[in-house]
Amino acid sequence: KASVKIPVVANGDINAQNADEILNFTKCDALMIGRASIGNPWIFHEIKTKTSVDKALKQEIILAHFDAMIEHYGEHGLCIFRKHLHQYSKGIDGATTFRNDINFIKDVTAMRECIREFFA
Repeated sequence: KASVKIPVVANGDINAQNADEILNFTKCDALMIGRASIGNPWIFHEIKTKTSVDKALKQEIILAHFDAMIEHYGEHGLCIFRKHLHQYSKGIDGATTFRNDINFIKDVTAMRECIREFFA
């Protein structure tokens, strides 16, 4: 950073646990988050506040994302959103069953309820 006069952005394998370390070590101007945000969009909040996001807020974020997809794509948004749910559910007990179940849901209301129950 000291050898250049332009802003420096660090990226690559940055997550909520190592963000401060990378900022302090590199003295960069900003962080670029990529893969770590897939299925984990709350990472930005966690880095900024240095706190974990609780289950209630995760559920709220996931449902808001689902509603936005439905609003934008109509009922087709339900099919598109399945891939996001697969990522959101990684590492949670019962995720395999949840993923299998959502792959067959064709009703927006039923999908919303399934999301609400699983991420409760």
